[in-house]
Formats: sequence, C-alpha cells, structure tokens
Amino acid sequence: MNCTDILSRARALAVELKAQARATDDGGLSAEQVMALAEAGLLEPADPAVVMEVGRALGQGCGASAWLATAFASASAAVQRDPDLATIVGAGRVTLGGVPDEQTLNLVDGQMRLSGVWPSVGGLDHAEWILLSGLVWEGAPVCALVSVGDATASAYPHRGGLRGLVWRRVELADAPVHLLSVGDEGRGDPGRQALLLGALVGVAHGAYADYVGSTRARISGVGGQAVAQFTQVQARLAESHAELKAADALYDEVLGHTADGQADTAECDRDRAYIARKAVEAVNRLLGQMGAMGLAETNPVQRRFRDLRALASTPRLDWTAQAPAFGRYELGL
Repeated sequence: MNCTDILSRARALAVELKAQARATDDGGLSAEQVMALAEAGLLEPADPAVVMEVGRALGQGCGASAWLATAFASASAAVQRDPDLATIVGAGRVTLGGVPDEQTLNLVDGQMRLSGVWPSVGGLDHAEWILLSGLVWEGAPVCALVSVGDATASAYPHRGGLRGLVWRRVELADAPVHLLSVGDEGRGDPGRQALLLGALVGVAHGAYADYVGSTRARISGVGGQAVAQFTQVQARLAESHAELKAADALYDEVLGHTADGQADTAECDRDRAYIARKAVEAVNRLLGQMGAMGLAETNPVQRRFRDLRALASTPRLDWTAQAPAFGRYELGL
C-alpha cells in the first residue's frame, strides 16, 4: 500500500470516527474501531512523515484514534528495527508507555527483569505488547519490550484528556523484558512524542471546522440574533484561521525535515512547540467566544480542545520546555 492509499483511507475513516466521537469519548475506542484502523493499514510501521500525516488526517475526526495510530505505528517501527525483537513480536500490536513513577531494571540469569509503575498507558486494551520508555541501562537510554500478559493493569483514575483511549495504570513485578537501545536519536523516546504533532494539528483543524459549523446555525440566547452576524465573532474567527494557517506552513516545513531524517534538532523542537502553542491559542479563542456553552461536554469544540491540550502537554511539544533549549543552542551554550 502506497502513501496516497494510506492517507486516503485515513481521511475516509476520520469521517466515520467523527460521527462516533461522542460514544468513543464515553466508552473508549471499540474493538471494531481499532480493527478498522488495522485493516486500513494505519497501525503498521511506516516512515515517520507518513505516521504524522496519518495522525493529522485521523485527528480531524477523532483525537484518540490519531494518538493510537501514531503510538502503535511508531512503536512497531522501533521494534522492527531490531530483527530479534521483530521475530518475538510477530504480528502483535505494540503500544507505548511513558516515564515510570518508579522502576528497577536488573539482569538475572541472563534475562532482563523489570519492576515498576507506569501510571498511564494508552491503548493497552488493544495491544499485546508494551514498549516502555524512560529507562537507562549501563548509562544509555533504552526502551523495554514487555508482554501485556506479564503486566498488571488497573483503571487510571483520571479521565481528563483523550478519554477515548481508556488509560491504564501498569505495574510490573520482576517481569521478563527485552531491551531496545535508542541511543541519542529519539532522546529515550521511540519517536511518538514528536510524531504526535500531526495528530495535534488535525485535532485543531477539527475544532475549527466544528466551531464554524455550529456558529453558522447558532442563535444568541440574548436577543435571538444570529451569532454569525456579530462583528467580534467574525474578527476572532479570522484571527484563529490566520494562526492555524501559519501553523500549517510551519508544520509543512517540519514535515519535510522529518521525511529527510533531519527533524531531531533544537530548531525543529522549537517549531513543533510553537505550532502547538498557536493551535491551542487559536482553538481557545473560539471556545471562549462560545461562552458558557463552550464548557459543556456535549459541545464537540470543548472535546476537541481538551484533546488538543492533552496533546500539547507532551514534553516534545511543550513550549515552556522547548523554547529555552533553542535559546541555549542559538547562544552557543
């Protein structure tokens, strides 16, 4: 399947997933939805730029599915780079776990053993393997591949942000694992954080489209006038549109660097974080314009904004974290 086919299937699925977004938000991605993503080839290893574009397409319909496709595809790609691990995993799906609350990694009788707690792992209900990051072995960053069957999973108590993923708390007790070296490339993360930029941009555009659609038909509760006729509504919409257009231009540049394998730089990290910042500002302005109704969970713009904030909180996309790093680089520090 070529890139054009993959993106075409992602866009078609995004329309279906958007129609199911409310149910997904309440109960999580269903087995049928994940199977549809798999049958479309959207969970398979792919070039990083393709993973980003799939995330952007899916994000316009459903943030949770965009995260899942990005995480599964990037985790599988990381595993496939090691022939031994690729053989172990086979056709099994791999999800990603972030930094642990605590962890102990030991070599016991030739087998790596890992104990620890990962407070929030997404997509676990639809995976057979977990690729855990945030680990160090012999002074180098590594990831650990562990079977879901060797982990104890419990409900993650917080339901904020990307609720459609159904996050799980994962505990390991001396579980057998296989290590994957990531070296300096990826900074201890198998690529998922940076590639989530596509999902973030897609979610922002989905929020904009939802706002425009609802505002065209909305009648003010005070005075009974068409909200679209208000000058301040028109002006704020124009500003948010301009911000997203600027973010798109910068995204295309980062996408090009990603395709060329040149995106792991301080400047690209800064650009990704700036795109996230502008996307959040653009959608926040629209949500604020909706007044109290903007806070309702039944409001699709509110759901999109919540997902957007969750994605923008990822360290590689966080402005507060990345801006000083670029400044230090630029000043030769």
